[in-house]
Amino acid sequence: MRRALTVLRSTEDDAPPPEDPPPLRWWEPRPPSTSGLVLALVLAVGVMATAALRLTPNGSTVFDPLVAFLDLPPRPGLVAVLAVEVAAVAWWRTWPVPALLVATAASGVLTFAGSAHLVAELVVYVLAYAVAVGTPLWVSAPTVLVCTVVLAAEIPMNTPGRSPTAVDWAAGTLGVAAVWLVGVLVRQARRHRETRRAARAAGRSRARLTDERLSIARELHDLVAHHASAVAVQASAARSNPAALPDAVAHIEEGGLRIAEAVRALADLAPPTRPPAPLSRAGVEELLAPARAAGLPVTAEVEGEPAAEPGEADLFAHRIVVEALTNVLRHAGPSATRLRVQHRPQEVVVEVRDSGVLPGHRTVTRGSGLGLVGVRERAALLGGAAEAGPDAEAGWVVRARLPRPGGST
Repeated sequence: MRRALTVLRSTEDDAPPPEDPPPLRWWEPRPPSTSGLVLALVLAVGVMATAALRLTPNGSTVFDPLVAFLDLPPRPGLVAVLAVEVAAVAWWRTWPVPALLVATAASGVLTFAGSAHLVAELVVYVLAYAVAVGTPLWVSAPTVLVCTVVLAAEIPMNTPGRSPTAVDWAAGTLGVAAVWLVGVLVRQARRHRETRRAARAAGRSRARLTDERLSIARELHDLVAHHASAVAVQASAARSNPAALPDAVAHIEEGGLRIAEAVRALADLAPPTRPPAPLSRAGVEELLAPARAAGLPVTAEVEGEPAAEPGEADLFAHRIVVEALTNVLRHAGPSATRLRVQHRPQEVVVEVRDSGVLPGHRTVTRGSGLGLVGVRERAALLGGAAEAGPDAEAGWVVRARLPRPGGST
């Protein structure tokens, strides 16, 4: 990760960018997670173990219906459908919505064929929880509603020889709804914790930024105060003794030169930089080259053309984009990312949106914590605004509006 961040911040890397793969859409397949594969294996062992028991009915009104739900389907085709239902749980973290729809369809096929399996039906509940935790409410609610409708249609088939009771209907429909509701509450609690954690981190960042500003102010005072005092003394002497005016002017000139050298020395503390490329279509591709070389799949959209003479708004937009892309690699990994740049007569608007933390990525926690604070500070210096936080759909979004000098906001 250190090497990736170094490549991302580099301005001298002229290597051609690798071919940029398009970001995955929701319907495109994704690999299963390790935990999902383990869970699928455990359920498969449970199905085989219950089938190996070869339980037989004994006339009990409670035990006999249960036996029918623990046998393997009698036909190979139905066994394959059962395997699909169990295997769907392997995608519970990486692709939960399609996995739930597939498992629900497989459950319906097995139920209407009279071969539903009790252990395999647990997959639907696991995936309903995964959908609630891993997707926004506007996605999870209709998905679980479709699942509940299918399960309700299966209830008469699961109670052969008698009419379904209120308990049957409640167990068959409210169970999935309850699991989904728990998942929604868990998702909201996580987002609340993340918001509080971000607020605390922002407070610590502001405190560090204040300390840094005070340190710079003290350093500037120490370097300049002596020479400024000497200039004031010489000016006062010239006013009280006109005969000493030539010598006083010479001392004032010398003191002014020393003050200029002191201020220049402060500026020299920063590393030398070269003006960034304007955020035109070609300039954006140049800017994204190091990010793509670091493994970040990022696409770009540029609206309008930059100003003929780039100013502070263009410079700050460049810095904000680099900081946002760096944060994506640090906190989300090589997550599919979209960059949008809008050039308007009065302002420049940039937006960096990622697709969320990739499964298995270990977030980098080291760093100064001043990145997002610096983004807001840059925007505020121009009279604009910047915001950063969780996206309404998934992932993280950084958006900044940077007014051009003389433009109305």
